[in-house]
Formats: sequence, structure tokens, C-alpha cells
Amino acid sequence: MRILLLLTSLLFAVPVSASEAPIASPRLAALQAQLDGRNDGGDVAAFWADVRAKGTPLIEPVAGEPAQMTLTFLWREPTDRDHIDLGVFGVFNATPWQTGDPLIRLAHTDIWYRSYRVSAALRAQYMLIGRDGAARGAKPQRAWSHTDEAGRDRDFDLFLDPLNPRTIDDVYFLPHSRESIFDGPDAPRETWLAPKPARLHGRMIDLTIRSAVLGNERNLAVYVPDPSLTKGKPPGLLLLFDGPSYRAAGRVPEMLDRMIAAGAIAPTVAVMVDSITLDNREKELAPNEPFTRFIAEELMPMLRTRFGLSGDPRKTVIAGASRGGQSASFIAMRHPELFGNVIAQSPALWWGPSEADMDTHWLARAFENRDRLPIRFYIQMGTLEDAKSMLGTARHFQEILHSKGYDVTYREFVGGHTFFSWRAILPQALTALLPAEERRAEAVTEGRHAAVP
Repeated sequence: MRILLLLTSLLFAVPVSASEAPIASPRLAALQAQLDGRNDGGDVAAFWADVRAKGTPLIEPVAGEPAQMTLTFLWREPTDRDHIDLGVFGVFNATPWQTGDPLIRLAHTDIWYRSYRVSAALRAQYMLIGRDGAARGAKPQRAWSHTDEAGRDRDFDLFLDPLNPRTIDDVYFLPHSRESIFDGPDAPRETWLAPKPARLHGRMIDLTIRSAVLGNERNLAVYVPDPSLTKGKPPGLLLLFDGPSYRAAGRVPEMLDRMIAAGAIAPTVAVMVDSITLDNREKELAPNEPFTRFIAEELMPMLRTRFGLSGDPRKTVIAGASRGGQSASFIAMRHPELFGNVIAQSPALWWGPSEADMDTHWLARAFENRDRLPIRFYIQMGTLEDAKSMLGTARHFQEILHSKGYDVTYREFVGGHTFFSWRAILPQALTALLPAEERRAEAVTEGRHAAVP
């Protein structure tokens, strides 16, 4: 729940209030003009039929501002109430209990809506949120509790948008949850993912590994590429934390399968590591020496032996999102002989080994106080992430890496701390750090770094 609390604090778009005129959504404004105070069921019925066919939210251009769009969420409530305790819960808006922006009613209709003006490049996850049975007929995905400014505990339900068929399977450590999703016309396209998962050319293997160092056992999901594509050469390795999320929400096996088959990246085995529990995740994916020993002394030797992996650290990537991105950076710092590449997606760099190290740029200082290591970095951050704790620490980290002479790519995307954003931009990092042999050779011949963007 700590991550969800963080997400709800990310203010990006200001909602349009009920008193504002004209209505922000051109579609709803036109409908209101048609009705002109009449209770014309035919116009409204036609509107709902179109919405059911096309799905929500409504995404409309903003006149004179091609980089913006109007985003409108809808709910059908056949009552004459002036207020319903329903709102929108996402990284692009403030939460309803903070801003008082529940859904509002289009006059003389059963249409309830909330509009936001946002970047046309936004990709985001969201849910509808209600309390006291406000979302009648909708099955909650999970409960959510919030303490208001008066210190009162309030309980809410989070549920999918019933008018939006597009969902993502999970978020972080909640593998049985789903969220609704949308993307604007200028958002990154998911070039390497089909609308529905396809059959793999490679194969998936589910393993468990017992750690003597940590005294626990965890699951590994391993993607192995089609052996005919490796051409007898040892494959590279992509090691990912938050394995269940990268497998389901991130759809990494399908993504790698397509990229390898197309020759976009070198044949690579992907190992997705489970954190066992949320508490375990918070402990291990902070800079953690015992977990680092497990990776270097137990996991990596097993993987290299079982899958015949390349021993070249330049063909090995360690990667993760949020705390996983920080952990990947820390482990590579400790073991550059194993990991020559890091992908850090929205790394949680405000964390340190202890509570005393919070917000101290602990990891940046650790790199600053060492000689430059043979590690390449690809860091991706969302513009909707907290300006100080998230964006601020990431920008500082990449500045330190640059000052030390590291090969580092830093990119910001329009979005928040979500797998729906991370999976769309992961291929950019993979093609940079795991180029096919032909592209790697071209880069070396031309005197450039081996990573080809």
C-alpha cells in the first residue's frame, strides 16, 4: 500500500469543475447543446451506444494545442442525484478526497463524467474509486483506506472502469489485481507486443532456488530463446527483479521473443526473480549486501551452468523498476565482473541501506566515491513522478555518472510509476544494451560504443 499512497500524490492535471463553462469535452459539450435542457432519451441512448462500441475514456484533441488532449472518464448512473461518491484514481490526477473532484452529472442525463487536460503523449493506468456502495454493480478489485486531514479513516473500493475493455494484469506485488489503461495519440507505441499474447518461439521454464545465504526459497521464471537463433553461441542474460510483474504486466517473454526473432537484439535468456513477499521485497531491493551475495554467489553460477550463458559482462543486463532499478544499480556496482549493463526504470534512489540514508543520494555518493566501473546505464523516468524524491534523485544520479565518465543514457517519458509505461519503453533500453551481433560489430568498427540506440 505504500507504493499506492505514493502514486496518489502525483498531481499532474487539474480537473474541470462542474461550474466551469464550456464543458471541457467537445463531445459532451455538443451533446449538452443538442439537449438544450430537454430530457431527450434518444440522443443520450445514441451516445451510450457509441461509448459501448468504442470504450472509454474519451480522448479528444485540444483546439490550438496539438500536444494536449482532453481526457474524459464516464459513468452511467440512472438517478436524479446531484452527487455520487465516485472518482478517478490514477497517477495523472489528484485523488478525489484531496481535491473534491468526484464525477459530475451532465444536466438532464444519466451521464456522469470527469475531464482532465493532459499531454497527448501520456500512457497511464487508472481505476475508479468509490465508497459506501456508490459503484453499484461493479466488483471491487481491492480495498483502499485513507486517513483524511481530520485524522478520520475512510474506506474505499477500487474497481475497473466497466466501459473500458483494456486492462493490465497486475501492479508490482499484486499479481491478482487488474487496472484499466489508456494511451494518448502521441504515446509510445508497443511495437513489439500484439494486442493479445501470442505463442512463443522460445520457451518458459519455472524454477525454484534455495538460498543458503538468505535462508529462503523463491521462484524464477525463465525465458529461453529458440535455440536455432543462438547459432551455437552462448546467449546473453537479462536479469529482472519483480519477476511476476515483468512477466505478466510487462509481458517480457513475448517482447523478447519478437525482438530476437526480428534480429533487433541478440539472443538473450531472461530470468525474472520473485521477491516472495512485499516485506521481503522492501528489505532485499534496498541496497542489501546479503541479497547481493545471493545474486553473485548462488544465482549467477547456477544460471550460467544450466543455460550455457555468456560469461561476458557486456552481454549481461541487470534490470528493475522502482526499488528494483536501484537494486540493479547497486548490485552492478558491487559486481561489475558479472553485470556490464543496468536498466533502471524509475529507480527508487531516495532509499538507502537504512532509514537514516533516506533522501541522502546514498547510491549517487557511492558511485561518486569509486573509480569508474565498466558499466553502461540506461535510466528511464516518468515526468509525472515526484519532482524531488523521484525525478530529482534520478537526475542527480545520472549527473554523477556522467561526471565520472560512465556510458549513461537518461530518458524521461510522459507517464508515472507504472508497468504500462515501463513496458512500452523497455525495448529502447534493450536495443541499446543488447544489440544483435551485426549492429555491435558495426558500432565497434565505426569507433562508437557497442550500445547502438
